[in-house]
Amino acid sequence: MTPARTEGVGAVGEVFTVCPASSAPAVKRLMPGLRYDFTHMGSTFFRGEPPLNSPGSLNRQFLYRRLLDRFHLIYPAADADATHALEVALFDYLAGDYDHAVNISNNLHTVRVLLELVDMDGTVQPILDFGCGPAVSQAVAEDLGISLVGYDPSPRMRKAAEFRGMRVLTTDELVVCEEPFAGIIASYVLHLTIVPNELLAAVECLAPGARFAANFHKGINVLEVESLIASNGGCVQLSLTDHPHLRGHGEIRLWERTP
Repeated sequence: MTPARTEGVGAVGEVFTVCPASSAPAVKRLMPGLRYDFTHMGSTFFRGEPPLNSPGSLNRQFLYRRLLDRFHLIYPAADADATHALEVALFDYLAGDYDHAVNISNNLHTVRVLLELVDMDGTVQPILDFGCGPAVSQAVAEDLGISLVGYDPSPRMRKAAEFRGMRVLTTDELVVCEEPFAGIIASYVLHLTIVPNELLAAVECLAPGARFAANFHKGINVLEVESLIASNGGCVQLSLTDHPHLRGHGEIRLWERTP
């Protein structure tokens, strides 16, 4: 594949790459004013100022996006698996310092809003936190008297969540899970690459009448997820026009499992 090439003018911070052969991370300093070649098939992201003069595309083979306001990902345009792997590598890298990498108070408030949308009657069955990260939601759930089970594709995030006392499913466990969940929340996760079999496996585990509440940062992937859930059947989308606490959390959607 032709290397993606762009000017590094103004780029500061660190470039993080994952060696395809060993999956070992390597970090080196970005230098302003230099030209960089990106040949790792989406295994490169930046920390610091954007290294691109016109974010959005490098060439026809690579695309560029920003996550968490400071990490700059370069990934192959037509390879969702490689993009997802890159995002998992990023969150593996962040697992030990996630609470300082995000607006934690906003995350906690979003989790509370989503849990209140899902848990209407004080259920005793567990609720699934889809994309749980390091279990930021655990403290909110304990305050509300809710039992949570987590799922995250990042091994290091799962380990961090378990350290906080959350029971966490691996991807292999999620796709064969038959445990009925009293609800699902997805907080600041569905704007990332959607893996259809993982999301649909979670939805299939909803108990009849249970709800799935999710926020979509900057409205990213709303239509894709709505279409995916609608095509699978078994859930209806509910109106949220009367809920008083939805502002400031991106677009929020709510589904209910039909009996």
